[in-house]
Amino acid sequence: MIPLLAAACPDIVPLPDLPIAGLTRSLPEDRRYTEVTCAPHARHGGHPVSEVRRCRREDDRWACQSVATAMRLQFPNSTVQLAWRAGDVTPAAALSVANLLARDYAQTFNGQDLSLFLRGHCQLADGGPGPFRGARQLALRCDRGTLTLTHDCWQGRCRLYPAEIALSSAPASALPQVKTKPR
Repeated sequence: MIPLLAAACPDIVPLPDLPIAGLTRSLPEDRRYTEVTCAPHARHGGHPVSEVRRCRREDDRWACQSVATAMRLQFPNSTVQLAWRAGDVTPAAALSVANLLARDYAQTFNGQDLSLFLRGHCQLADGGPGPFRGARQLALRCDRGTLTLTHDCWQGRCRLYPAEIALSSAPASALPQVKTKPR
């Protein structure tokens, strides 16, 4: 029987300078599946980039499909996997969010400490039109809640900023803690 990481990521050539193994986590909303984050194969804006695949056990083998791309972000007190789906969010938008989070990591927003929010897995998705003409929102759903960000451009200048935060009292069931598998 082929181990899960090998079955999920046979086409991934890891970056030789990064000793980061792939990760797996079970999905409580549907226990038939396991989510696998392959070892990083590229960098975007200096951050390691990995493929995220959803795998299902079929008889005695694993069947996997790519579901997202993820950047590994290292903060002073935590590591965050920032994932996004192609076609929903661009890599440039994901990098903008990563840079905003790195800049504002030790800040508070609406009285909430962002460093407590930024842990584990985060999924970045298009949040639809913003509160005014031309603005777009991005929804950052993490283990500990959701941060809504607004992106707008005016007179050739663009900005990205937090608009709303909603913390949960416990990690979201769809985003359980990371389990690390050795290489």
